[in-house]
Order: sequence, then C-alpha cells, then structure tokens
Amino acid sequence: MKNTEFEQQSQTYSNYIKLFYPTLQWANTVYKDLFNMLTEGLQLSLVSLGGYFFEQFLFTLKNNLSRIEIEVLVYVENNDFDKIQKEYIFYHKSFLENRINELFIEYNFESKLKLEKEKMISNYDKILKELNVIGTIFKSQMDPTIHLGSGMGLARYCNEIFIFSDVELFKIGSYKTEYTSRLENSNNKLLLLNELVNIYNLSYALYSFYVNNLLNHPNKKEIFKGKDAKQQIIDSTGYYNFINYRASFCFFGVEKNDIGSNFLQNKFSYNCKNEILVNFCVQLLEFIKLCGVIGEIDANSVEEKNYHPDIFSGNDNKAFNLFNDFAKEVTDCYPDYSFIFQKMRGENLINKRVRHKEFMEWLFNNEFINNVYYEEFIDKESFSKKYDRGMRTTRYYMIKNKYF
Repeated sequence: MKNTEFEQQSQTYSNYIKLFYPTLQWANTVYKDLFNMLTEGLQLSLVSLGGYFFEQFLFTLKNNLSRIEIEVLVYVENNDFDKIQKEYIFYHKSFLENRINELFIEYNFESKLKLEKEKMISNYDKILKELNVIGTIFKSQMDPTIHLGSGMGLARYCNEIFIFSDVELFKIGSYKTEYTSRLENSNNKLLLLNELVNIYNLSYALYSFYVNNLLNHPNKKEIFKGKDAKQQIIDSTGYYNFINYRASFCFFGVEKNDIGSNFLQNKFSYNCKNEILVNFCVQLLEFIKLCGVIGEIDANSVEEKNYHPDIFSGNDNKAFNLFNDFAKEVTDCYPDYSFIFQKMRGENLINKRVRHKEFMEWLFNNEFINNVYYEEFIDKESFSKKYDRGMRTTRYYMIKNKYF
C-alpha cells in the first residue's frame, strides 16, 4: 500500500537536499537560502518534511557544512568579486551555523550527534582538532582573509577570549595518560611515533606563530588600534563557537555579560587568553620531549623523514601527511580510499610497485580501516578508478597545497 504522506515528505527532503548536495545549486545564495528555511520558513519546513525527514535534513546539512564552505570559497576565488561582494555572500554563514546549533538543542538532536561523532574519533584526532581550534583563534586575530562572514576585515588582538564548544576541549591530563600507556604497551611503535611527531610539529608551529605574531609583534599598537570605532581595538573580546570543532567567531569591545544569550548555548565554555592557549601547546611539546621516544626533536628535521618508505614516495613525510589528512575525513570507505590510492599512485606519491591488496593490508595494519572494511576491500580485490570526481578532487588538492 502506497504511503502518500511519506512519498511527499521524501520528495520534499530530496528537493531541500538538492540545494547543497552533491554540489551547490546556488553558491552565491546558499547560506541565505538555508538560513531562511530554518528561520522564517521553519514552520513550512516542519510541515513539508515531517519530523523524521526534518531530523535527517539537519544532520545532512550539519555534516556538509565544511564541504559547503569549500565550494563557496572556490566559487568566490573563481569570480572577480570585490571585498563587499565576498562579505555579502558569506554574510549568513555564521547565522546559519548558530541556527543549526539552536535547532539541535531545541529538538534534542545534540546528544545523538555527539554519540555518532565522538565514538569514532580517537584522542589523537581530538588533539589535532583542538590544536586547529587554537590555530583558528590565533590566526583570526591577525589574518583578515579568514574573516569572511564575521563582518570584520582587519586584524584584532583579543585580551579576553571566550570559547563555547559542544565537546570538552584541552584534556591535557587525559591525553598524557593515554600516550604514556600506549608507549608502554603498543605493538605499533611506528604509528605511535608518527602521531607524536605530527602533534609536535603542529604544536611547535602554533607556539612560533604566537611568539612572532601575537606576543612580540613589533607594530602591535599600530596594527591593533585606530581612531575609527570599526577598527580593531586592543581591549577587544573574542567569542568563538565550536560545533564539531568547526569555528564561527565574532569580536566585541565588550565584556561577556553583554554578549547575547543565544551565543552561550554549548555545554562547555572556557574563559581564557592567548597565553593560556599557547600553554596547552607547550605542555604537549614538553611531554613529547620527555617521553623518550623522539628525544629532543627538531621540528624541521622531523618532517624530512619518510616513516613509510615501503608505501609512500620520497625521503620526507609529505606524501603520508597528505594521505593522513585526507583519511581523517573519509566517510565512504571504499570510494574514498579508491580515489586516494589511485590519485596518489598516479602522481607518484604512492610507490608504483605497491599492489592494491598490499595497500589494503597496510590500511588495516595501521588502523585506517577495521576488519569489516578490510574483508570488503579484499573481496573487491582492487581499488576502482571511477571515483575521481566531485569534491574528493577539490579536497585532495586543497590538502596537497599544504605540503607541496
């Protein structure tokens, strides 16, 4: 028997999803259109989608925010827009992200999303994500190019920083305990060593950025002060909202009590300064030095060594870092790993002599895939070439530009 209501809601859901998946329908208005659906158009969306498909729509939208941002950035870069046009396109970005967060809390989707996300993420990935959180905070105070959507276009040094997050951050004691245990008991020292090297390098880079740009910048007063009230002032307050480690942020010349209550909805909140955040990086650096596996690491020399020469090409670790960054965002195992294997092998970043099943075994042994996916890969016998399209390619080259 045909369920007419289900069919109608399913079709509406399909029409809504077409706005942003698999590619953006309207890159220049996508943030505004989606925001309107969830504000003045909310009641229509609820009636048209029904409870089940409304929940699915919010989950799908939330999981695609990073991809939407990349596509909009690519669209902006490929068109000759001036500063005002760029800000207009991104104007509703932060409003949309805050609205999604509000709806997750209002409809109690938050706990379900957290369980789905957090149960799959290791402490290593958490540390890297938290270091990226710190990187966003540091760089947002100096780099106008990342201010699209915030309404600000100049550098702004923050004497006070408020962080609101849906996950607990900066659990340095827990991280030290886990890595101490793994160093004592792990059978895969190579993987563990690589994790510590990557944490060290990122921590050191953030420490250096802090020292050179925020602590000892020779022209700090000239950069951060001005007669115009819209110019950035040195006694400003930074507000950073992290949902699944993605940041939206605003700047204020006011205290926390003057920030609207709609900004304070996440479970974990932190009141800190730049000095406190860089201390998290310093503690990681000191712990890794003391652990005895790497010793006194020189950040530049560490990056030169290839820890997987049987798989990746070159004398340095760049090819592995490219693969590793791509693997962190894998959502569809066989298509995604087929793409990255064929792409890197075709560009001589994976050794030509590495056979398909050999790479499958390497993925399993190094914990990139579990036993279920490993058996699926082995049954297929080889990686397909048909997935070299869409956002995989865009994401691949964005990551590759970091290392090459």
